[in-house]
Amino acid sequence: MSLQAINPATGETVATYEEMSAAAVHGVIADVHQAYLGWRNTSFSERAALMRNAAGVLRADAREYARLMAEEMGKPIRDGIAEAQKPTRALSRSTRSASCWR
Repeated sequence: MSLQAINPATGETVATYEEMSAAAVHGVIADVHQAYLGWRNTSFSERAALMRNAAGVLRADAREYARLMAEEMGKPIRDGIAEAQKPTRALSRSTRSASCWR
């Protein structure tokens, strides 16, 4: 079965996604678990640097994410930009206090 993203303003299909098989889902779960095993041994300073990078990507690409939200959900661009940038505040706060954790 395929899933379609439909632009609510035009009714046009903007993307089609194939449903994953159960085996593929289990494979993704196994991959994520392996990533977690490595992540839990990552220092907080390294994690903070990665999170700062993630925040930078979200800020830099907010307009593109907003365009996708508008196309797939009908969300106004300004609201999509705000939604894309919202997690950057939490990421920034978290990275400032990362050295205090543990």
